[in-house]
Amino acid sequence: YRFDQFNLIKLGLLNIILGLEGTEEQAGALGSLLNNKKKINRGGVYSNVSLNMEGLVLSSGLRYERMQNAGGRLVYKAGAKFVLGQLDTRVNFSSGFKAPNLYHYFASSGANLDLKPEKSESFDVSLFYQSHLLNMTLSYFGTEYDDYINYVFNNNNNSLSRYENIDSASIK
Repeated sequence: YRFDQFNLIKLGLLNIILGLEGTEEQAGALGSLLNNKKKINRGGVYSNVSLNMEGLVLSSGLRYERMQNAGGRLVYKAGAKFVLGQLDTRVNFSSGFKAPNLYHYFASSGANLDLKPEKSESFDVSLFYQSHLLNMTLSYFGTEYDDYINYVFNNNNNSLSRYENIDSASIK
């Protein structure tokens, strides 16, 4: 099941969203390690605030997520959007948290009960140009991960292939 309840509050140029979310992930037959029904519960509270001025939007958000199998973590996001004529510039920063799911823990191929949650820090900068003749986007982004969840193949013995945490990884 899944639920998501939120409220939007408008105060002039300011928009505030406050919310509560929860899910229950269930599985019953993922493979040989799962001989009975398993489930993982997740829940979170979140807020998002945006200030909309002419040509400029500033936004920020906080979220606390708690997962039965991985504890809890506070994550954030912050961004700005600036519009000048046909040019739109955006800058965003955020953090993330991803817990292993039931498949990572109990699949017949690759299961690993010792996985840790994946954590990340991200940023992106984008320029958008739009006219009646041309639409163009230029973006640069990067994400740094700690305890990245990855499937590691063992070429010598496929039964030893499994999900593992990689200490650090990056995408740019």
